[in-house]
Amino acid sequence: MLAVALWAGPTSAHAAEGGDRPDPPEAGSVSLGIVAGDPTGGSAKVFLHPRHALSSHVGFGFFHFGAGRADLTYLFHSKPWGKDPGFFALGYLGVGVGVAFWSEKFGHVGPLAPEPGDFRKAAFFFRAPVLGIDFFLKRVPIDIFLETAYSPLVGPYLSAWNVDFGLGARYWF
Repeated sequence: MLAVALWAGPTSAHAAEGGDRPDPPEAGSVSLGIVAGDPTGGSAKVFLHPRHALSSHVGFGFFHFGAGRADLTYLFHSKPWGKDPGFFALGYLGVGVGVAFWSEKFGHVGPLAPEPGDFRKAAFFFRAPVLGIDFFLKRVPIDIFLETAYSPLVGPYLSAWNVDFGLGARYWF
């Protein structure tokens, strides 16, 4: 996807504005992409306002006991950082919720992991605080992000320590 976006160059809307995207992104801007880490899978983001956005990840959670997982996070962004003509960065802070799910019993994988008899097939988790940085390329509609969050399971199984982290890229439509 990144190669296609770089090859295609700016979209017609960006080209009409001299090739640069607004910084920060406008309300209603939508993106889809990938994330590697915990989770590893797909990522989406929509800006509700230039400083407020909803983000979602769906994928495989290595640190959530090997669970499939999906989350939804509300993000508050900083003002744009940097004066580089090629990109700008936004820091962000957020809070979110998610669900982790297993298709079969998992084994005991550490002192905080549930015993095999504790298996419930699904558990909810919170994501707070979510901390990240987002680098937006100005000439092509792509951003590269790095984020982390404390994300304990809260029900039906409780865990004291789970961490999300991810490095990803998204294409903006």
